Amino acid sequence: MANTKITNPELFNLGASTSATQLPVMTTTQRIAMTGLSDGEMIFNSTTDKVEYWDGTKWYGITYEVNEFSVDYLIVAGGGGGGGSVTNGNGTGGGGAGGLLTSIGSSALTLTTSTQYDVVIGAGGAGGVGNYSTSFGGNGSNSSFDDNVSLITTTGGGGGAGCYGCSNPGPSGVNGGSGGGGAPYSGAGGTGVGIIGQGRNGGSGSTTAYTTFRGGGGGGSSNQGQSGQTNGNGGNGTTNAITVSTGTGPSYAGGGGGGVYYGTSYGAGGSGGAGGGGRGGSHLNNLQNPVAGTNGLGGGGGGGASEAAVTGGANGGSGVVILRYPAGYTATSTLNYADTPVTGSTDRIITITGTGTGTVTFA
Repeated sequence: MANTKITNPELFNLGASTSATQLPVMTTTQRIAMTGLSDGEMIFNSTTDKVEYWDGTKWYGITYEVNEFSVDYLIVAGGGGGGGSVTNGNGTGGGGAGGLLTSIGSSALTLTTSTQYDVVIGAGGAGGVGNYSTSFGGNGSNSSFDDNVSLITTTGGGGGAGCYGCSNPGPSGVNGGSGGGGAPYSGAGGTGVGIIGQGRNGGSGSTTAYTTFRGGGGGGSSNQGQSGQTNGNGGNGTTNAITVSTGTGPSYAGGGGGGVYYGTSYGAGGSGGAGGGGRGGSHLNNLQNPVAGTNGLGGGGGGGASEAAVTGGANGGSGVVILRYPAGYTATSTLNYADTPVTGSTDRIITITGTGTGTVTFA
């Protein structure tokens, strides 16, 4: 077959045009099948994703100059919500932290200017409902970055377990990037399982029925959540040097603390793990309401506690995508972001927060 030729040169007078001109679109196979070509004929090759022209002898692809540079990344998913409790019930499991992946200490990405890269920031999971409607915390949502070669995805944290009048043993926390904490009963609720390389398991609920009723802590990206038999603390997150020139940076993706019943005897709810994990709740004799995971850090929400002012579990924190790149470039995103220099370095970072799907572009 042959292309249809445009013989009226006025069609190429685009100075006042308000619409695009489209070249013929075809695959390499279709291009090869063409006959009767003239010098200078052009197509858009959907196989090679390039504009190509015929010089009378063979086809050439039109290329353009791009600037390539190395980019390090830190990607954290949304944290899981803490489990919900009820009046005269139990403490509940803390939410697991969002999964975490980073290129620091491994391989950086190679990106180019004037290219849109897809990015997703995961929301935190909802805390479980309390007040005679016990429920598990919801899992956080995934975060991702697509460098147009491979999609890098972190998995949302697992929700903490809730339990009232449940069978023996109590329920386990939910699996996720980091696992949610289990609920207590005479047989401890098991651990929610984290994903290897992204997070750790949650802690089990307490095993001493009618005495402790403490939920396990949610897993963090660096440490497993504690058992409710001890303190029910959330697991610590990971310190990461992507935002600093030297030394230790801030922590990300800490697990939520487990909630506790009988607060007078057994103290406060479990502490949230370093990196945005929320503290667990404690019942009315040592009243503490559960605390939400920190947005932008992917922390797990604290587990609820019966007879507290807020019996439901706390929400998990939203995730984040941070990209570190050479200071000779600039970065923008269609999502909420901050583009700042790294003190003491020639690099910059773009920190993309909020939740949802968007793009990031470098120039």
